[in-house]
Amino acid sequence: MELLSKEPAITKGMKLPVFELLNVHDEKIASTKVLGKYTLVDFWATWCVPCRKETPNLIDAYNKYHSVGFNIITVSLDSKSDRKKWEEVLAKDNMTKFTNLFNGGDESGLARQLKITTIPANYLVDDKGVIVATNLRGDGLRLALEEMYGTTK
Repeated sequence: MELLSKEPAITKGMKLPVFELLNVHDEKIASTKVLGKYTLVDFWATWCVPCRKETPNLIDAYNKYHSVGFNIITVSLDSKSDRKKWEEVLAKDNMTKFTNLFNGGDESGLARQLKITTIPANYLVDDKGVIVATNLRGDGLRLALEEMYGTTK
């Protein structure tokens, strides 16, 4: 995969496919069970420098808006052999508040189904799984959440 993102094949107004992946405790988590009012589904990998540079923005957005229904689901596209590294990076980068799912080697086929060819890639979906925005990062994510929720402290 490349490091820079471009417009995804499934986009605004479309429904994000339902998926189930394992979390760090090897529990199968269904995307439909963790949707909030709005949920950012973020595709990334431990080796992706731009993905990891975006993590502080994700943490900030989560901390500001989780209490009003905003969730984050991260989906790792690391290789199956890098699962331990993924778990270590989640702790090191302070990502443990998110719903973190492992899709080692795209075992589920979700990245292929979405035609994700570059990361980071993300989808902001409503509580029904309808995509309301794609590839929001930094100020773009902040502004979209402010528009949806209003400003917070």
